[in-house]
Amino acid sequence: KLDSADRRVSTRLALFRAVKFNERNTDPLISAGVLSKKRHATGFEMDAAGRITPRWEVYGSYTWIWDAEIDKPADGQELYGQRPSLIPKHQGSLWSTYQINEKLRAGAGLTGRSKMTPNRNPGWYSEGYVTYDAMAEYEAIQDKLTLKANLVNLTNKFYADSLYANGHYVPGFGRTVLRQILREGQHERLAAVQHIDLLALLLRKAVGVPQGEDGHERATCYKGCQHQTYPSETAFDIGQ
Repeated sequence: KLDSADRRVSTRLALFRAVKFNERNTDPLISAGVLSKKRHATGFEMDAAGRITPRWEVYGSYTWIWDAEIDKPADGQELYGQRPSLIPKHQGSLWSTYQINEKLRAGAGLTGRSKMTPNRNPGWYSEGYVTYDAMAEYEAIQDKLTLKANLVNLTNKFYADSLYANGHYVPGFGRTVLRQILREGQHERLAAVQHIDLLALLLRKAVGVPQGEDGHERATCYKGCQHQTYPSETAFDIGQ
């Protein structure tokens, strides 16, 4: 861990090697739990947070896992030497906020990761992606009431969030607006927020590109995937 001389910026660096034994996974083809016996991952991670000016804050993180392999596969389920599922080689995020005045704060950021494979590693993968987010926060009553809005996936990027060995995938959120009211004593504690109103929640189809839509450009981003349409979700609740 490194801190700047003026204590305005803090950086954490780490090299790691993780070994897992008998990790329990669900085989999506038979809907049964299997033990993966032994696998390892070796990499580097870093994060930095600080104030560029008294009003401008920045946070960033990055992880590089250059070596990840299955050392002892589950019987009949995985192959020796393959990269474990859902472990991208690169992933990171960058976020910045600016205090415009005493009551108003705004920010923006990005999150990205490189390609990854599903369970069983059938030979196809999802392409990497970058999404962009923004936020605005207004303190209506000092220390008592704050209004906050988040805009997720500004460019409406189409990407695979979860992958399955049978060729299906679940897309991540499309462009989404979240509005929150944070009352006294609840600031920055999402699980304890008294009211969350989800506006313009544009959830995509559960899997694939909708039938009848020209999805050629999007479909080529997912090597070997099948495109299957399921009923779309319309709403969900967040509670304690």
